[in-house]
Amino acid sequence: MKSTVASAQLSRTSPMPLYHQVAGLMRVWIKDGKWQNGDIIPSYDHLKRQFGVARVTVRDAVKLLQVERLLSPKRGIGTVVIGKNNHQRLLKLGAGMSDLLKMYEGDTPELWMRLKMAVGSLSSRLFMVCRVTIRVSFKRMIT
Repeated sequence: MKSTVASAQLSRTSPMPLYHQVAGLMRVWIKDGKWQNGDIIPSYDHLKRQFGVARVTVRDAVKLLQVERLLSPKRGIGTVVIGKNNHQRLLKLGAGMSDLLKMYEGDTPELWMRLKMAVGSLSSRLFMVCRVTIRVSFKRMIT
């Protein structure tokens, strides 16, 4: 396959799937204005040549951006850019207060520190692999 600037930015050895990497580059193009609201993106075949990947990889990347409401398929027209992403994707994890109290009932300071270290390690890995930042706040209730 022909090498392009876009395909040179993809890492085939990365643990991140290629379609996520392709979606990331397309997301940047939307954010930076290369693709603007109302633009019809190039065909899957054009994009597969541009990225040097399989058509299914492009299709999966486009689906991901559709879920993020950046792209929208329009029958008879093509896939249209519909929004700019503010590049702040949040991951929400939640549990009820009673669940949390049960989970930490009788804990020790050592376990508390291990939990904080594990979450910090997870946060670092998510950023390195997916460029996703998570914020976690710990408040210890003493009963």
